[in-house]
Amino acid sequence: MKYLYFKISEPWYLQVDTHKSTNVFIGTEKWRQFAEKVWEHEVELSVKMRDKHSSSDQQWMKTVFSGGTTNDKVSAHCLLLQESPVHHFKSLEALLAMTKKKSKRLAIQAIDTLKEMFVSTILPDNRKLLLFNQHDFSVLNEKKCQATVLGWLVEDRLKALYADYIESIKVHLCDTEVPVRTKLCNLVFQLLNDKPENEKNLLAILVNKIGDPDNKLASKIIFILGQLLKNHPNMKKVVAGEVEQILFRPNISERAQYYSICFLNQLQLSSDDSDFVEHFDQNLF
Repeated sequence: MKYLYFKISEPWYLQVDTHKSTNVFIGTEKWRQFAEKVWEHEVELSVKMRDKHSSSDQQWMKTVFSGGTTNDKVSAHCLLLQESPVHHFKSLEALLAMTKKKSKRLAIQAIDTLKEMFVSTILPDNRKLLLFNQHDFSVLNEKKCQATVLGWLVEDRLKALYADYIESIKVHLCDTEVPVRTKLCNLVFQLLNDKPENEKNLLAILVNKIGDPDNKLASKIIFILGQLLKNHPNMKKVVAGEVEQILFRPNISERAQYYSICFLNQLQLSSDDSDFVEHFDQNLF
C-alpha cells in the first residue's frame, strides 16, 4: 500500500462506511485482527510520509516529546490529533493517561483539553459511534474491505476510549473543591449538548449532581438541564425520566427532592405530552 486509506484533510468519520446491522455476525474476531494489521500499516505509512516531508513543526514536536514541558507536550498532542486522530491515536491515549494522574491540576487540564478535541475534531455531530461487531459484515467486498474494517475498528476504539474518558470525569466530580465540580459539570453539559455519543451516561452524571452538597451547584444543574432542553426539546421525556429516578432513590436528601420537583414543575408541556403528563400525575403529584 502506497497511499493512506484515511485522508488527513477530511474528518475521519466522513470517510467511514457505516452499516449498522440488526444481526449478530460470527467470526468477527478474525476481521478485527485483520483490521488491526491494516491500522498498523496505515500508521507506519503515515510516519514515513511525515518524515519524508519534514518541517520545522515536526522538528519542534520531536524536541517537545523528548524533553519539553507538560504544556508543550499537551499542545503537540492536540496538533497531531487535529491533523488526524486515526494516525495519531497514541496522542489520544497519552492525553487520556494524563486525566488519571495524581496531580489534580494536570488531570483537569487534560480533561478540558480532551473535551475540546472530542467536540471539535473527533466525535461525529449527528450519530453515535458503533462497536466493531455492530456493523454489517455482509456488505464487505474485496475492493474496499481494508478501508472499511479499518474505519470500523477506529470507531470501536474511539468509543471505548471516550467511555474511559467519561469515567475519569466521574472520578473528579467527587472532588472536595466546589469550583472543580462546577467546571466539570459545565464540561459535561457541553459534551451532552454538542454530541450524541454516550448521552445516556452523561445525562445520568449531570442529573446525579442535583444531589450535590453545594446548594449553588445543585441549583445550577437545574438551570443547565433547562438549557439542554431548550437546545434539544426532543430530550424532554428522557431528561424528565432521569430526574424522576432521583426522587425515588433511597436516602435521597430533601433538598435534592425539592430541586428535582422544581425542575419537573418547570417543564413546558404540550398536547402531545398527554401520556407523559398522566404518568407524572399518577406517580409524583
